[in-house]
Amino acid sequence: MEKKTFFLTSGIIFVVAGVSHLLRALSSWDLSVEGFAIPVGFSYLAGIALLLLSYQSFKLFVSLQKDSPLA
Repeated sequence: MEKKTFFLTSGIIFVVAGVSHLLRALSSWDLSVEGFAIPVGFSYLAGIALLLLSYQSFKLFVSLQKDSPLA
């Protein structure tokens, strides 16, 4: 897999996961895993972290696009 494809794909996955976490936190949906309740604060933290990772992935994707001879 090329680096550009990897960074684009991971950026999209991180955006979807990050928005899902923030949507869960803002809507105050309950979440439990095997009977353990996951606090809403975890979703805020995870959402922000995932959106930062997506930002970095897209930034690397764009930098590789600029370096490409076909760009």
